[in-house]
This record gives sequence, structure tokens and C-alpha cells, in this order.
Amino acid sequence: MIDYKVKQASQKDLYLHLEKCNHLFVPPLSDIVNLNDYALKLFEKAYTFEAWDKTELVGFIGAYFTDRQTNKGFISNVSVLEEYNNKGIATQLLNMTKEYAKNNEFDKIGLEVNAKNRNVVAFYKKNKFEIEYEKMDSLFMQINIEK
Repeated sequence: MIDYKVKQASQKDLYLHLEKCNHLFVPPLSDIVNLNDYALKLFEKAYTFEAWDKTELVGFIGAYFTDRQTNKGFISNVSVLEEYNNKGIATQLLNMTKEYAKNNEFDKIGLEVNAKNRNVVAFYKKNKFEIEYEKMDSLFMQINIEK
């Protein structure tokens, strides 16, 4: 049974999870960021919406809700351990993120995804994210939060 929580993971939990999911990113996450530094940044500055199987962090979304000028949140990370894929975990975490945005009066949530990662792009489109613009290999997508 999966337990869903908010901001309970330690920096070490986040790091270990990112390390296990590293190869699932296109390109691998470690090609873009130092995983330890990224886990620290997420731990200190992001809201984390988490899926736990007992004591193991099996999925999380790291999102920033700091831009009050535009009232737009930004999802920095979405990851689920491979053996937990296709169980609705990412959808549930995304719903938690959208609910948080709504409850805290954010109008939109944006994210960046590699255009070559077709399955992930399809997941976001299925969840009503739309392409805002493209830049090199990246798609910048967003969703309007319904009040």
C-alpha cells in the first residue's frame, strides 16, 4: 500500500531516490545536475509531494511555489521508481501538486520536459498540460489551475 505525504523526505531520501531513477530521465539526470546538490536544493526550497512504500520513497514531485508576481508554480522533478510505474502514483502526486496550487492561489503550474521523452510528454498532455513553447530539445508546458 502506498502512503502519500507532503515534505516528509530527508535530503538523503531524495538523493537515494534520484540515484535510483537517474537512468529513467532523458538525458540521465546526472548529466545535467549533481544529484546530491539537486537533492539538497529540493529539500531546502521545494515542496515535495511524496509516495512511500513503508520506508522507501518510491515517487515524488518537487515543485516551487515562490513566484507571487505571476502566481505560477514550477515542477522541477517528477520521478517514480521503475517497478512502481503504471500504478497511478505519478497521477496521484500530480493531483496533490495541483490541489496545493489551487489552495494557495496559484493560477498555473509550469514544467520543462525533454521533447524526446515521448511517454512523459504524453503523460503531461493526458493530465491537461499544454505546450507553451519549445526551446532546443525542451518543451515548456503549463496547466491552468481551475478555481
